[in-house]
Amino acid sequence: MKSKAYFNKKQTCEFLGIDNNTLDKWIRVYNFPVIKIDGVVRFDVEDIKVFMNTFKKI
Repeated sequence: MKSKAYFNKKQTCEFLGIDNNTLDKWIRVYNFPVIKIDGVVRFDVEDIKVFMNTFKKI
């Protein structure tokens, strides 16, 4: 079984080159994919890539 990669909030911001406030806005406004379990917040790396590709302009 292949292990999935998950980021915490800080790692997600670093990966995307954005600050915490921007990530919070993306979660609220654009339904950025987030996993919340008992107060723990994680982000699936593959979901992040899919989300970003929806805004890609060719």
